[in-house]
Amino acid sequence: MTIDSELLIDAAAKMQIDEKLKLYERIKDDIIQYRVEEILNSFKTDDITEEEITEIVEHVRSERYKNRR
Repeated sequence: MTIDSELLIDAAAKMQIDEKLKLYERIKDDIIQYRVEEILNSFKTDDITEEEITEIVEHVRSERYKNRR
């Protein structure tokens, strides 16, 4: 079934708050999943290797250890 999103938005705007909350409860998991996937995808890169990450982490740990003394 295809529903025009503008009609749906207009209908939701006219709903009572309890009906809006019901609608939100039905769609919130999809929204959260979409946002999480978008965030994770924004961090993906092929510009740095796992070895480079390990070197950076080890360097930072070493510097932090030196500064604790």
